[in-house]
Amino acid sequence: MLSKSAIEAKYKRAKLKVCDTHLYSELDKTQCDSFKSLVTLYNGELPVICYNKSPEYGWLITNKRLIIFSDTSIENILFKEILKADIPASEDLKNNKGGIDELKILLLGDRFIQIKVEPSSWHFIFDLIRYLRE
Repeated sequence: MLSKSAIEAKYKRAKLKVCDTHLYSELDKTQCDSFKSLVTLYNGELPVICYNKSPEYGWLITNKRLIIFSDTSIENILFKEILKADIPASEDLKNNKGGIDELKILLLGDRFIQIKVEPSSWHFIFDLIRYLRE
């Protein structure tokens, strides 16, 4: 289990200019209630960072796992299941002038998932996922 305070400190040091990515502790009660209605936390699990672009898609990083939710499903990924995070191929970057807005995460069992990120935060989330899987 990773320290919530260590993850929060990394986020604060990054000084990100973001709109949809937040420390969970800085959300208002309505936003917290929205996440709580979607996610059941394990004993001792603490929410740390969240991304909520719309009611149809978002993710939550806790001190134990990455939780991705959409209007059709919820996926729970323990950090020990993450093999690596990857950025899009250079061809995709050329076509996306606004910056990187999605990360690919390779999981055990040759599975992968993609998460949406804000173009101004991709580097932080990429490094954080690499840190969390260690």
